Amino acid sequence: MARQIDVTIDDVGASNTIGVDINLTPVNVAVAVMLSDGATLKYTVEHTYNDLWSQHDPDKIVWFPFIENQTGNSDGYYAYPISGVRVRVTEHTSGSATLRVLQAGI
Repeated sequence: MARQIDVTIDDVGASNTIGVDINLTPVNVAVAVMLSDGATLKYTVEHTYNDLWSQHDPDKIVWFPFIENQTGNSDGYYAYPISGVRVRVTEHTSGSATLRVLQAGI
């Protein structure tokens, strides 16, 4: 993945998945969700350990909640390897949520 990737969602559902390079040492992945001005929505940041870099069935990916049921801007970080991250909007009245992922490593 590039060092910084953004993905935006403006309705109920899941964003596109942002893949993480698990071969970097350390993996260190920071995530932030920024809501658009006046947004009224609820979201959860989710991650997976499924191998996204090989052929896979997207319907069989197992997702785990990380930052749950938020209604404002939030951030967090992964200090352990994950293979992908996304944001899922669970309630939506207006606005959008942008997930920004930054990955460090050598």
